[in-house]
This record gives sequence, structure tokens and C-alpha cells, in this order.
Amino acid sequence: IRLKRTRAAVGTSFYSLAGTYAFLDQKEKAYQTLHEMEDQLFHGSFIWYMQVDPLFSNLWEETEFKSIIQRQEKKYTKIRAEIDRLEAAGEL
Repeated sequence: IRLKRTRAAVGTSFYSLAGTYAFLDQKEKAYQTLHEMEDQLFHGSFIWYMQVDPLFSNLWEETEFKSIIQRQEKKYTKIRAEIDRLEAAGEL
């Protein structure tokens, strides 16, 4: 991941790294990794997983963590609304 190799940056690598940092109570590194995820590859399923994954339990009540979740929920709500609009218009 840190070498920016394409295959390492795809999928759950960042998620796993952020979760490991959170579990080890290295919150600064966990948040740094989560912000990288937001910039590059935050998948919609991560929103739900992070809120129930025990690896992230050290962060659940923190404002910064909640803000990340809210930003991503808002992002995916907009995407879902656009898909619904395109389907209703018969364009998708």
C-alpha cells in the first residue's frame, strides 16, 4: 500500500490497514489511512462494515470517525439518487 502498487491499493487493503491501526489504538495513523481511502477508493460497503467491525470499535464514538461515515453516506446517497433518476428516465 505504502509503495502505491496498484494491486495493493485495490479492494480491502486500505480498510484492513486502517482497521489494524484503529485496533492498535494508533488513531492518528488510522485516520490518515481513512482519509486516503476517502480520496481514492472508499467503497460503499465500507460505510456499514466500519460501524460494526470490532477493529474500528476504538473509533466508533469519535466525532472524526462519525464525520467520515456521514460524508460517505451523503456521497452514496447522491449516487443512488442519480441512478434512480436515470432509471426513471429510461437512460439506464
